[in-house]
Amino acid sequence: MIAALREEEEEKTKKTKEKITEFDKILSHIVGKIKSIEDYIRGDENFFLKNLKDAEKSAQCPAVDPELYSRGLIDVAKHLGNLRYRAWKKMKDICPYFPVTLDPNTAKSSATLSEDMSSVSLGGSRRNLPNNPERFSMYNMVLGSEGFTSGSHSWEVDVGHSDHWIIGVAKQSVRRKERFTVGPLDGVWAISLQDGSYSWSLYTGKPQRVRVEVNWEKGLVTFTNPENSKVLHAYAHKFTEAVYPFFCTTSRSPLRILPNEVRVTVEKHKTVACPITTRLRQMML
Repeated sequence: MIAALREEEEEKTKKTKEKITEFDKILSHIVGKIKSIEDYIRGDENFFLKNLKDAEKSAQCPAVDPELYSRGLIDVAKHLGNLRYRAWKKMKDICPYFPVTLDPNTAKSSATLSEDMSSVSLGGSRRNLPNNPERFSMYNMVLGSEGFTSGSHSWEVDVGHSDHWIIGVAKQSVRRKERFTVGPLDGVWAISLQDGSYSWSLYTGKPQRVRVEVNWEKGLVTFTNPENSKVLHAYAHKFTEAVYPFFCTTSRSPLRILPNEVRVTVEKHKTVACPITTRLRQMML
């Protein structure tokens, strides 16, 4: 925006200089006419009378009304109007919004999370982390930071570079410190790629991305290939507690949560007719 302001300033300064040059030429022409007339006047009477016609011709000067340069000032409204809104609108394209944020307090010590908490992979070595109740101890797992107890929610995961992953949702009371089976009986609704085998029929293809959709009231968890909109797998279960996004991997290549596209719309206010004014108009007609 500063660059746009500087560009406008340079453009209008250039046009202003051009107008000044034009005015200087007009002024120089008029000054020349005045000087010529003064030369005639300073001469003796005989010289003036002999050259009267030339003097009259020199005195003729068409009226000049130089056109002023309109909109010569900086367009302040253009640069400052809705400035914060326009800056925010541009910022949304460089500040991604992730529908799911991973919770590092639930991640096993061998899990490596990205700085923005949007991806997880198998780390090089175990870290010395607190053995808090929320943390998984047996498997390289991590949960999302927010659980759902109502509504519909969805997110997409980039799985294309990982050779071992499990993604889905898990109930809040899922076991953290002991072994369990990844399945509905133990409170995990997920799909996976393990040892080269997918947990669903491959007629839907091998997705690079997986879309996870949860409808808490209906008790539905659906996994879709967003590239062709084909359903990979679906679960139906009556939830009785909060469910959290669930991720598990033993691959060095990260599972990445993909950012959502953020759209900005401006709602225009509609003009509503006043009932009294409408009635008066009808009476006048």
